[in-house]
Amino acid sequence: MEGFIQDLSSEFDKIIAERSADERKLFLASEYAASSKFAAKERTPEAKAERVERSENDFFFFDKNYFPPEVHEDFCPPGIFHKEITALTELEDKKAHILIKPRDVASTSNFIKKIIQIILYGKRRQIAVGSETLIPAKKRIVDIIFFLQNSPRIQHDFEITFVQKSKEQIFVRTNKNPRGTYLDALSMERSSRGLANSFSRYGLIFLTDWESTNSSSKKEMRDDRIKMLNEMRGSLGKRGTLIAEGNNFDIDTAQNDMLEEFEKGILNPDFIVHHYAAWDKNRAGRYKSIWFARYPAKSEAEMQKLMGMNDSYDWAGNGQGRPVLKSAHVFPKEFYAEFDWESFPDDLTGAVYVDQNLSKKGKGDTTALAGMFFSPTRKKIFILFPRCKSYAKANDLLKDYLECVNQCNNLGSIQIFGMDGNVAQESSWTNHIDNFEALENVMFPFITFYRLVVDNISTPCSNEWKNGVFLFPPGFSESEEGKTFLKQVFKFVSKKEGSKDDAADLIICLYHILLTENIADYLYNKRERFNYISVSKRNLTKVF
Repeated sequence: MEGFIQDLSSEFDKIIAERSADERKLFLASEYAASSKFAAKERTPEAKAERVERSENDFFFFDKNYFPPEVHEDFCPPGIFHKEITALTELEDKKAHILIKPRDVASTSNFIKKIIQIILYGKRRQIAVGSETLIPAKKRIVDIIFFLQNSPRIQHDFEITFVQKSKEQIFVRTNKNPRGTYLDALSMERSSRGLANSFSRYGLIFLTDWESTNSSSKKEMRDDRIKMLNEMRGSLGKRGTLIAEGNNFDIDTAQNDMLEEFEKGILNPDFIVHHYAAWDKNRAGRYKSIWFARYPAKSEAEMQKLMGMNDSYDWAGNGQGRPVLKSAHVFPKEFYAEFDWESFPDDLTGAVYVDQNLSKKGKGDTTALAGMFFSPTRKKIFILFPRCKSYAKANDLLKDYLECVNQCNNLGSIQIFGMDGNVAQESSWTNHIDNFEALENVMFPFITFYRLVVDNISTPCSNEWKNGVFLFPPGFSESEEGKTFLKQVFKFVSKKEGSKDDAADLIICLYHILLTENIADYLYNKRERFNYISVSKRNLTKVF
């Protein structure tokens, strides 16, 4: 393999052409560094020896000398944040470190420069860089090759030999690293097993942009990404470490799942989450800004403006690393409300309904059930004892249904006991109920099966939601099932979208039942305020 060096000059041109205008500027800025030579007094043997020796264990001295300001398009000196995250690369704990940080804080370039230092001094025998797909990881390797080959400062101080050089793997030896270091490209799409050198395991795995807006938001796929991280962690040597950095841009990301579990103390102990908000009021002085040299903000609002965040949702996720649910237009989040038990009415009439389904091992698709009751005196609709969870067994679901019925019976009059009757649901669940009655020796209430097309009946329910008619139990939004339930409600657009929408289906179907069974006919027949129907762009017809 000695002497096998692939000519990558055409690859550089190709990668430059593929990059966006902003990326191309950054890449060409690195090309400009080729003219950034040491001054005459810095090229003496004594200066070189001192610089090389000190750079081995002082990364920021190394950074200052081998990556001068002209390498960066908009240079700003590093901050405490950069020093803290760089220290992660020196850990020897065989753990996966999940770094949640804002965008545009130069963390990736910081890690790439650190990897170059590791290669030059042989601090790790086997390294891997990765991302969601393989192409960005290959580009990182080409960037590293470019600096090692073209930086006059690095070339002046180090003797570098490429034993192997391709877009997916390089093997480099230097005068300070005669044994050599391997650098591989990884991705979340393929296993890291068997990729490391036969006689060593990875000492460092660095992942960036391993989760993006193109990643599936389904829980099973998020879990698969975490499993892949753990598989990569398993490829580490005893003194290796894994760093996976990213922007926690959405509530349905693997990063957000791990952050929540970490803060609850239930995350796999082999995973450690490091969360850095762009603005943290608990940090002292100017360090409230994660990088004051670049973002000299004196308030959170100013910080948000300096970072160019689009809106409050962008700021919450890409800025603060704590995304919030962005609701759709059918059930906007701002109209969610809860009732107070102290002023709870005693004139409730309603129905209990379940949009039932079963999932293997109780994972995956959820089932939503609840009681919905109308109060003529309060002129509100109360959602009682809502549930949203996965069921593997029909009997478990039917037990929870009966429990909801019993609890609702204590608070109001149940007129309808309903279930979804689409497709083969009615025959299947009639059998389940018969078996349940025989097994538990109980009488199940008479079930009315409804075959409702949700998209055709959602508009009236959506209108009443926006009128603030619906009330949920106090504290529901803070419970685990409540969060799952409301996430499905707020994000609901239509059945055609194909996302998890059991809770939204439940509310729409229950509301339709209350109307069609004349349980809450007040809502349309005895409205105290006027409704207006648009007949044309100019004329309105008042409907009493």
